[in-house]
Amino acid sequence: MRKKFLVVAVLILVGIAGIFAVSRIVRRSSFESNYAQIEIGDTENRVVDLYGRPDETNDCSRYRHSGSLAVIEQRCALVYRYTSFMQEWIFYFDKDGLVIHKAHNVSQ
Repeated sequence: MRKKFLVVAVLILVGIAGIFAVSRIVRRSSFESNYAQIEIGDTENRVVDLYGRPDETNDCSRYRHSGSLAVIEQRCALVYRYTSFMQEWIFYFDKDGLVIHKAHNVSQ
């Protein structure tokens, strides 16, 4: 009886892990295909329509530093960050809620 319970528990855990892995793959695939559809000048709503709620939002202070792009230093008001395993998609918005820059980073 105990062995049967253990086998069922392990199968349930494997199933949950499989569902989680598939959902992450689908999410990443969606992010990758939607990235090309976002253009400079698109609205915040357009990004949210394609990507959903961001994993992280913040002001631009973290992204302003010597060597950063002039458009970020001068016009950035808000940043949306979306993540999937070892990748991130970042969208920078001006005070009017328009995309001024976007980035896709892959960790090595």
